[in-house]
Amino acid sequence: MMRLRLTTADLANVRFAVSPVQQIGPAIFTSVHPAEPAWRRREHQRVIAGLSAAAEPVMRLPIGPGNFLPDFLLPPPKDFSPRLDDEIDDMMATPAWQVERDLAPWSTVDPAMCADVITGARRSRQSLGSALRSIHRAAHGEDWPDVRRLLMRDVTRRIWDAGQHGIDYVLDNLHPRILWRHPVLIFDLSVKGLPTEVQLAGRGLVLVPSVRWSLSFNTKINATGPVVLVYPSNEYRPRSGDRSAYLERLAKLLGRTRASVLVTVYRRPGLSTKALAFACGISTASASEHAAVLRDSRLSTTVRQGQQVAHHLTDLGVRLVEQA
Repeated sequence: MMRLRLTTADLANVRFAVSPVQQIGPAIFTSVHPAEPAWRRREHQRVIAGLSAAAEPVMRLPIGPGNFLPDFLLPPPKDFSPRLDDEIDDMMATPAWQVERDLAPWSTVDPAMCADVITGARRSRQSLGSALRSIHRAAHGEDWPDVRRLLMRDVTRRIWDAGQHGIDYVLDNLHPRILWRHPVLIFDLSVKGLPTEVQLAGRGLVLVPSVRWSLSFNTKINATGPVVLVYPSNEYRPRSGDRSAYLERLAKLLGRTRASVLVTVYRRPGLSTKALAFACGISTASASEHAAVLRDSRLSTTVRQGQQVAHHLTDLGVRLVEQA
């Protein structure tokens, strides 16, 4: 588990950003959370299969000390909604001393490239920029404007929540698997080479929604800048157009609301009843009733976590959704 300890100054410096470059790390990690539904794994495989040779300078880095990328490669977003080219320009302008510090763990993986990048050779920096563009293209392609709109919707809602209820409410409802226990933000992340507890000490926190995974998180623990937490957006929908088709087929069998509950648990296993209701746009009582019917039909199951229950599909439920 990762624990981020925030001071009062950090809470006053929490901000959101829609960052295209921060979508890259989650898109290419070599493992997928074992509880992810099958379509997530297929989508991950599709992205990897669609990478061009230009992605190689970045793709060989994650085989080093852990499934994360050097901090300088994915710089903290400076603006609310930067362009990919602007973020790559920020990466290209990283001081040599910071590149050397961030690349140190990878020096045994590709010493020649690391040495070239450290000395500021423009050709190597350009190859890294080309690799980032290639990965982003494979992951999103022409869908990026639509993806960006989904992420903007997520951020807009949370900014509204902050104005209505305060930052504690926002952090407490960021994701069902993120816990806010003032002054500590706790989430499920354990990566070799990263500390398990980080004192932000006034550096601030940038929250960036991602469309890639529903159960996994990514964080950049910068030495001097703000900490970046990339969290799964609940506005995400699969890229393929068949979700509406199989939802319609399930609706004919189960009814539209119950089918929506079933598909939501398939997409985001582990939701609490409250989070499930929020995701489906229904009341908590209605979500509880539909979940009980699915459980009685052996399509779903629940696991108690403290005072809440987490909803998961059974193998039968998964097969029903995937074969609809």
